[in-house]
Amino acid sequence: KVGITLHQRAGGRAWHAFARNARRLRIGDTLDALAAGTREVREQGTVTVDGVRTTKYALVVDSRKMMAAYGDTIPDSAPDTVIFTVWLDSRDLLRKADYTVGTTHAVIRTDQWGKKVSISAPS
Repeated sequence: KVGITLHQRAGGRAWHAFARNARRLRIGDTLDALAAGTREVREQGTVTVDGVRTTKYALVVDSRKMMAAYGDTIPDSAPDTVIFTVWLDSRDLLRKADYTVGTTHAVIRTDQWGKKVSISAPS
């Protein structure tokens, strides 16, 4: 993310830039919306993710409550619930998240929490 523009590349293709709701691009706001919609949490043991020991959880999330926390318009086609799998480290920092909605499957990995970054828009 550079400014409020998201740069995305899939399958080794060229970078694609598009503006999005800036709030949705901030991980803290995303996690707050996820928490707002969470109905149930199931601990699923410990797993190493990218060399870091984590605890794996399955979250049953009310998709409408999560979307409302973003201030999004909720489409009629939104599923009632979505299962998110998250892996948290010993400081409860997100290391990985995985979910599927319809035909969209996403895996998110995070690391280097708290380190300064310098980001330039891809060319």
